[in-house]
Amino acid sequence: MSERRSRWVLSVGTALLCLGWSVARAGQDVQIGDARLQWSGYLRQYLSVNLEDQPDRLADGSTLGGQGELSMARTSLLLKGSLDFGVFRIFSIGRWSREAETDYLDDLSDSSGVDLVDDVYDENELRELFVEFGLGERWNFRLGKQQVVWGETDFFQAGDIIHGFDQTWRSFFEPENEEWRKPLILANVEIAIPELDGSLQLIYRPGWDDDDDLGNSLDVFGGRWAAQGSRGANTLALFPYNYEHNRGDSDDASYGFRWSGFGFDLAYSIYYYHTLNQEQVLNFIANPYGDAPLNGFGEFIFPQIDIIGGTATGYISAIDSVWRAEVAYTLDKPYNYGFAGTPFAGTAGVIEEDTARLMLGLDMALRQFGDGTSSPWQLSFQLFDSWIPGFDGSDGIIDIVTAKKKEHSITATVLLAMNFKHDSISPSIAFLHDVSYGGGAFVPAIDYKPGDHWRLRLEADLFYKSGNTCSTNPATGAGLICTHAFGTLDNSDQLLARITYQF
Repeated sequence: MSERRSRWVLSVGTALLCLGWSVARAGQDVQIGDARLQWSGYLRQYLSVNLEDQPDRLADGSTLGGQGELSMARTSLLLKGSLDFGVFRIFSIGRWSREAETDYLDDLSDSSGVDLVDDVYDENELRELFVEFGLGERWNFRLGKQQVVWGETDFFQAGDIIHGFDQTWRSFFEPENEEWRKPLILANVEIAIPELDGSLQLIYRPGWDDDDDLGNSLDVFGGRWAAQGSRGANTLALFPYNYEHNRGDSDDASYGFRWSGFGFDLAYSIYYYHTLNQEQVLNFIANPYGDAPLNGFGEFIFPQIDIIGGTATGYISAIDSVWRAEVAYTLDKPYNYGFAGTPFAGTAGVIEEDTARLMLGLDMALRQFGDGTSSPWQLSFQLFDSWIPGFDGSDGIIDIVTAKKKEHSITATVLLAMNFKHDSISPSIAFLHDVSYGGGAFVPAIDYKPGDHWRLRLEADLFYKSGNTCSTNPATGAGLICTHAFGTLDNSDQLLARITYQF
C-alpha cells in the first residue's frame, strides 16, 4: 500500500473513531450556562467508477483510458454547530475532505504535473462562520462567512448570482447546491416591511475573502472533470489566474439589494448586484482587456459586472403545480472571441455583450402515485436560456472552450422524483438536453434511507452526443468546433455510490 493511500486509510479511520466518540459522548442539544449549543453533521464516502475509456492524450504520448477504474474515492466529514445566546446566535460549518490517489488520478497527476490530491481535492475548510441577531421586529443582521441564495434553479445558474461554484471535484451533479456553492464574507441585512407585504435585503461583500472564493472554479488543471480532450493537461501552467486585474480585483467590494414580496397571488423578487463575473475570461497579450497579462502572455481574469433581474413564483390549481421564472440580465458581460474551432479560440480578445439568463420551471405534484408514502411524486420541468440580444454571428464569440456561441443557448431539463415505502426508497430520473447545440445527459439515481442516520445514493451519469456535440481528437485537434457544454463531457460516463452517516 502506498504512503498516500496508507495516510488516507488512517485519516478515514481516525474520522470514524472521532465520530463514534462524538455520538457516544456528546449530545446534539446542550445547555451551557445561558447559551444553547446545537450541533449536527455527517460522515460521507464517495466512490465513482469510469464506465468508458477516455481518449485524452497524456504528456508521455499514451492514451488515458480508465474504463473500470476508480475516479473518486473521497471521504468528507462535515460539522455544523450553533450557539444561541438569546439575543444573538453564532453559527458555523466546517468540512474536512480527503481523497485516495487512485491509479486513474495518479496518471492524471503525472501527466499534468499537478498533485491533484494534495493541491486540489483535499480540503480543510471553515465553510461558514457568522453571527446573527435582530433589532426590533423589522431588522435582522447576519454578519460573516455565509451563503445567500437568490435563485431556485437546478443544475444551472440563473438568479443564483452572489456566489461562485466549485466544480472541480464533482462538477454540477452534486444534488445539494450548498455543497459546492462557495461561501463568502458578507454583511447581510434584511428589513421586514409588512405594510408592503415584503422585505428588503441588503448585501455587502467587503472583499476580505480568499481570491479563489470568487467566481466559478472549473477543472482547468487536467483533473477528472477537465473538458474532454484536456484531461491530464494543466492549462493554468500556461494561463494562470490573476485576481488583481484592473478590470476585476477580488479585493474590491461587491454589493446589491433584493426586494422580495407577495402580490397578485405571486411571490416575486427584484434585485441588483455588482460583483465579479462568475465565468473566467482569457486576457491575452495580443489584444489585452485592460492591463496586459502579468506573465506577458495570457491569464484568466474575472471582470466586474452589474446584474439586474427578478424572480416570480405562482400556483396553478388546475394541475396542482407551481411555476417558477427567473431572469438575470448582465450589463456588458465579457466574452472571448475569435478563432473558433481551433486551439487558439478566444485569443482575439474580449468583447462585451448584454446577456440575459432566463429560466422557466414547472413543478407538478403527482399525488395519484406513491401509496404508502408521506410525500407525493414530483415532476419538474426547467428551460434555461442564455440569450445575447445584440448578438452578431460575425463576432465569433466563444462558448465554453473552443466552440462558437449562438444567440440563444438553450438547455431543457426534466426531473422525476419518486417515493416508496414511506419515503425510505426514492428513485429519480433526470434528463438534460442541449436544445441549441445537441447532446445531453441521463442521470438515473436511487436514494435509500434505512433509518434516522444512514443514507445511500446510487447514481449513473450517462452522456450522449447529437447535433453539434462531438468528440475532440487529442492528437489532431479535430472536433474543437463542438466543445459546447455536453461536448466537454464526452466519454465521461460513470457510476457513483455515496454513503452517508448523519448525526
